[in-house]
Parts: sequence; structure tokens; C-alpha cells
Amino acid sequence: MTLGIREEIKALAMDVDGLLTAHVKVDNELATKSSGFLSIFRAIDFGSLREKSGSILKNLRNTEGAIRSLDTKGQVLTEPQNRFIELLEKYASALISHVELFLKMISDLEARSQNNGNVTLGSHMDNSRKYKESAQDYLRFGSEMNELFQEI
Repeated sequence: MTLGIREEIKALAMDVDGLLTAHVKVDNELATKSSGFLSIFRAIDFGSLREKSGSILKNLRNTEGAIRSLDTKGQVLTEPQNRFIELLEKYASALISHVELFLKMISDLEARSQNNGNVTLGSHMDNSRKYKESAQDYLRFGSEMNELFQEI
């Protein structure tokens, strides 16, 4: 059974949403283990966080590719559908950038924890700031998509 274009668009949006949810879980895992005074006594498995994030990133890139190569099967799309697809691609791209920044921070922290890194507090704070700012990009596209979702 093939999906209609409307269902295919929604399925891709749900895929991206599921990957965002998976990323938020990994981010929360790091935040939980690294916050508070007692966090200096908790071991953090950066390798596991890196692997989970790497898998999410790979799936995001695959989904972004599916969005870009979406076959409309000759159907004429409505203006809201066209706009939603455009926003979904931007949303996926912004989320990819966000996860890439997270992976950079995780890799740097992992190297630092193994005394192999050259990460200073200043560079970590700069990466952390960029990471937080990058969330605003995908949130902005997501907000616009939510407004259009019922119209597609």
C-alpha cells in the first residue's frame, strides 16, 4: 500500500519529531548526570552518549534526504503543503546542526575526561552557548509547522 502525499508528508514530520524526542532524551541524560554539586562524583559514559547521538544524526540526515527527494507522484500540492515541506526541510536541517553541536560538545568532554582534550572552560562555554542558540532555529521552524499542520 502506498501512502498519499498528505500521509507521506505527515509520516516524515512524525519521523523528525521522533528523532527530536530521542535527542532530547540523550540531552536530558547528560544534563541529569552533570548537574548539581554531586555531579563531580558521577561517571558519565560519554561514549554511549556519542553513539546515541551519532545514530540520531545519521537517521536525521536520512530523513532530511527523504524530505528533499519527496515524490509528489504527480499530485498538485496546496500552498500549505508546499510551505510545510519547505519548513520541514529547514527544521530537519536546523535539528541536524543542533545535534552536530551536541556531538562536538560530547566529543570534547569525552576527550577532556580522558586527559586527551584541549578543551578550555571558555571554549566549552562558547560551544554550550552556540548549542543553546541553535535550538531557537529549529524551534522557530517547528512553531510555523505546527500552525500549518492541520492545513496539509
